[in-house]
Amino acid sequence: MKIAAYNLYLSTLGGGELHMGKMAELLSKDHDVDILTNKYFDLNRFSKHLNLDLSRVKLRVFPYISSEYASTITKDYDLFINATYLSYMKGYAKKNIYLTFFPTPFDVDFKFAHKLALFLFRNISRKIYNWFLIKEKKYKDALIPIEGIHDPKKFIMGRPSWTSGKAILEIQENLMKKGFVKLKINSGRKFNAPDTFLRISLGNQLLYEYDKLSKNKSTIIEIGIPSKKNQIENENKIKNKDKIEYKNLVEKNNIIANNIITIESNSFCPANFYDSNDMRQLGVSIKNISTKSILRNLIYFLIGFLPNFLLNFPDDLSFLDTYDLILAISKYTQKWIKKKWNRESFVFYPPVDIDRFKKVEKENIILGVGRFFVGHHNKKQLELVKTFKELCKSGLNDWHLYLVGGIEGKKEHFKYLDSVNRVSEGYPIVIKTNIPREELNDIYSKSKIFWHASGLEEDEKKHPERFEHFGVSTVEAMAAGCVPVVINRGGQSEIVKDGTNGFLFSNLEQLKEITLRIINNGELQKKIRKNLLEDCKKYSSENFKRRLQKIIKNLI
Repeated sequence: MKIAAYNLYLSTLGGGELHMGKMAELLSKDHDVDILTNKYFDLNRFSKHLNLDLSRVKLRVFPYISSEYASTITKDYDLFINATYLSYMKGYAKKNIYLTFFPTPFDVDFKFAHKLALFLFRNISRKIYNWFLIKEKKYKDALIPIEGIHDPKKFIMGRPSWTSGKAILEIQENLMKKGFVKLKINSGRKFNAPDTFLRISLGNQLLYEYDKLSKNKSTIIEIGIPSKKNQIENENKIKNKDKIEYKNLVEKNNIIANNIITIESNSFCPANFYDSNDMRQLGVSIKNISTKSILRNLIYFLIGFLPNFLLNFPDDLSFLDTYDLILAISKYTQKWIKKKWNRESFVFYPPVDIDRFKKVEKENIILGVGRFFVGHHNKKQLELVKTFKELCKSGLNDWHLYLVGGIEGKKEHFKYLDSVNRVSEGYPIVIKTNIPREELNDIYSKSKIFWHASGLEEDEKKHPERFEHFGVSTVEAMAAGCVPVVINRGGQSEIVKDGTNGFLFSNLEQLKEITLRIINNGELQKKIRKNLLEDCKKYSSENFKRRLQKIIKNLI
């Protein structure tokens, strides 16, 4: 089978990405599997951090413009797995699975201005945009991004847009007849960012090859399109304007259509080279400057200001009807799928590699693992720091609190991390971000106690999405022999049985009391550790594999 797994958040390297990645790994042993995403991320780094083997899996980069656009990407697959949190993309494959982390409201991140704009301008924006699409279908002279463009809507509107390192564009019929495509390309590099190489191909024919693009000016490139009649005669005569030698790379067993332009370059992350929070992998900036009328350019310019959320925000839950199966990552998620979506679902717990932790001598470490971010199911690191400081003030000595997690390139997340660092000063608190997986495993193995507080002081009736939907890090901690002390909310209570394989708390006073009881009772630690090492096997990769095989067999 030809299978696609869709996930927009590869760079977070979280539990949802592990869930999707393990499915891709197992399915790739017998099928052709692609991972679809909207921005480039190194699959080798992804695999190494999550301990996956994705050597047989390919990455395809395409951003979501609209459901119609997405259909061109997914319709040729036998199985499509949507594993993106808060996705309302429809499934167009022969069979479709929606992996649900939680049925969170799609406007959860909207501010008042977004909600007001949605109420006032959604219908008129869609009418304008649909009119535009009808006209564009009539002209058939666009350069359409297939994959590898970070903002395809912006590109279609004739504005500069970044590639992800490899972009694939389709030349429409009437633009082919004009005989050329003209592009304005800029390396976009500043200061000490790496130089840019560039390769541009038409079909299998390499037309342009630059070892180093200028950092100071744009390069105008005109791609000549041979007519069908003289295509063969001209295939060795096409020269670029800089008189770089043309190379014919036609591969007899892998012919690419002659209406496909491929733009390849190295990529870089702006945040690594200068003052920027942009964590994307960027290739080159490209702009389509093929001939258009002044009026059409003006229309493109105006429509380009229509926000994507006005055009694509779902009116209802009908997109779920395109899926043959809805998977829930926990019973907690399953319960809320039924309440919020009125849909049935099948519980498919995430996989946990329980054998990756070493048996080493334990140290006096309390560990919290989770991304540093605000909103949604925030990991409550600030509250954990406050609790540990109170324990220290009450006489706790020779213990350390470790808070470990990833962080994305958003200002509000960095601001939150700064506040955690600030309130931790002067105490034996260690904060580590975006560390290698091996280092995290070592910390797990050395730690005695594990804390998790997502959902603390939240109202489940109003905001059930703010609780941990399952808790992969809790199972990992158990597999490493850490005694879990976790909040008695969300998916955590499915994993931890109070007093048997760990402990549950409802408030910070209980967290302190339980933690001190564990610290002062070595026999209790041994008893709990024996139970939890046995109970975590329920979530092993082997059990995950058997459940996945059963799901696919019943669906196909």
